[in-house]
Amino acid sequence: MGTEEIFSEIAKHRTPDWENGAYRNIPREKASKYQELIRDAFPDNCNVIPFGYDWLGRIFAADGELNAKMYDVATNEVFIIAGIENFFKTELAECADDLICADLYEEWLQSGGEKPTADHCIGYKVPLFLGGEDEFDNYELSDIDVYWTITGQLKNAKK
Repeated sequence: MGTEEIFSEIAKHRTPDWENGAYRNIPREKASKYQELIRDAFPDNCNVIPFGYDWLGRIFAADGELNAKMYDVATNEVFIIAGIENFFKTELAECADDLICADLYEEWLQSGGEKPTADHCIGYKVPLFLGGEDEFDNYELSDIDVYWTITGQLKNAKK
């Protein structure tokens, strides 16, 4: 499936950004920027169309088969989540605690953690693949571009 068809399918099923900032859509005009971040960190996964990201900086993208994938630069993992339609109608709508750690996000905010604004995320100071702990003390507000660039470089240097 071509790029235009993928964008069309995403547009058909996309839901609004979450008001609390736990999940945000990537505007079409910024998709190439996020595609570059994925390509630099995960060179074998170049042919995807990014459409959203969560508060932890994990980027969601569609492949040519219309599978929604989650790219997690902090853990160096890629997950196939569901088809695009099921991603928005089921996974994001009904399984947000599992998919985007919505409960943990609320806990983060209630503990005094910062709410990320557009193009920002709560990233790990020390990535998990380098032995960082999955604890609030290891979280910090980051520009998502800077976070992905630096963490991706560390990930690729570790190989």
